[in-house]
Amino acid sequence: MLFISYSHLDAARIDALQAQLKQRGIFVWRDLNDLLVGMHTETEIARALGSDAHGILLWFTENALASPFVIHRELLWARQRHERDARFEIIPIFVDGNVRAVNERVRALTGWEIAQFNGVARAPAESDAAFLRRIAQRALQTVLRRIGESKPAEIKIGVQSKKVELPRDETRQLLLDFNPLFVDEFTAQPKAWLEMRDALLDLRNALAAEIGLPRLYFDPSAHLTLGYLIGNMFDKQTRFPLSVNQQGVRWDADVPAGEPFSLQVEPEIVLLVAREITLEVSLTLDLNMQANQLVMQLPRPTQRRIRVRPRAKPLGAFLNATEAADIAQQLRELLIAQRAQTNYERAHLLTAIPWGLACWLGRLANAIGPLQLYEWNNHTHVYTPSIEIA
Repeated sequence: MLFISYSHLDAARIDALQAQLKQRGIFVWRDLNDLLVGMHTETEIARALGSDAHGILLWFTENALASPFVIHRELLWARQRHERDARFEIIPIFVDGNVRAVNERVRALTGWEIAQFNGVARAPAESDAAFLRRIAQRALQTVLRRIGESKPAEIKIGVQSKKVELPRDETRQLLLDFNPLFVDEFTAQPKAWLEMRDALLDLRNALAAEIGLPRLYFDPSAHLTLGYLIGNMFDKQTRFPLSVNQQGVRWDADVPAGEPFSLQVEPEIVLLVAREITLEVSLTLDLNMQANQLVMQLPRPTQRRIRVRPRAKPLGAFLNATEAADIAQQLRELLIAQRAQTNYERAHLLTAIPWGLACWLGRLANAIGPLQLYEWNNHTHVYTPSIEIA
């Protein structure tokens, strides 16, 4: 958990920073959110800095430098904690990019050299989004470094984007919170999906750098697209062992192969050479009517459409981990064969499948070309494009 020190006059910018941190799974202590009614503010902040937090982000602006509480309380408590425990990281954020000027001001006020710490200074002409992302990357390094001290064999990561939030779990080290990026229960803008992808990329890179290759156990209350993205980001080539919580049952990506799962494949061929193809996978509900509507809406109509459904099990029947792994492999082989036959440019993937299966399919998505993913809106009964993966 990280503490954010700032002037309340900068609260709007801290809101944006906090959102970036939460997208990367970081628990944040902030006086606006973490003080209950009746608490004594100064006592609780001192306790958070004295024992609870793993580090502090110091948001240095003119407002913060002019705040006696920031300089003579929060900075002092952070300094005392760091002197007792060098693992407590102090991360100065030089918002205007002038490290020397801020260091001189802090030295004059406290006698302390704040520039001695590995902070983040805004670069000339750097956008707000790029600056906040660099801060979040730096913060993630700090959090994962502390997690890695115990050399965990497995890291439990919550993922939430749906309005039904995950229950509190003390064994969870990270909680990726994407809820604020959704305009309603089912819809996120294309730019928001790119933000989610960037957050997952930062997490993957930081995990590899700070901890190595622990098993990752994802616990989702999230949209299918995030399952695909996580599987794709932590694919077999990255060598991260992967597990998911599929409705209370643990699924491991490296589960041994079992009996092949029987799938019924129904190709509808219009042209042998297809620039666009549609793959509909119906395991939890029948997509046919909804897919018909989407296919007619595509800017370039697909020339080949393939429907996949279970041959032996009824729609909605619960799968086990072995069956899911086999289905993912079959779908990958199906798309590879279709690409070799038609030389398609893009496959549109419409699915009603378990979240864990989406994760496994994303993990095996190499060599099948670009995949355009979609999210189903249960209110409007329309598929909307989310993001393309390759």
